[in-house]
Amino acid sequence: MVMDEPTNHLDIISSEMLIDALQNFDGTLLFVSHNQSFVNRLATKIWDIRDGAIVEYPGTLHEYFEHLAGKEAERVVEQRLHAESEEDGTASRKKERL
Repeated sequence: MVMDEPTNHLDIISSEMLIDALQNFDGTLLFVSHNQSFVNRLATKIWDIRDGAIVEYPGTLHEYFEHLAGKEAERVVEQRLHAESEEDGTASRKKERL
């Protein structure tokens, strides 16, 4: 089943009823939704589409956000290490000039 923003015009009760019904669906669901509660309760695989590419992540939206946060933390650490390395190199070059 393919769905595009299935909860967009539903109230909370109707949205919850739809989620409950879809959790019992035996087929495959492919959906687009900005409703994070809907995605977290139903998705077992996330497709993040950016810059013309699809990044596939096996898990819930919450797990994917944790994965992204971990990758961002790694990137920040790498940037800091790189900056410190450059600072150390600059300090060494200044000492060599003296």
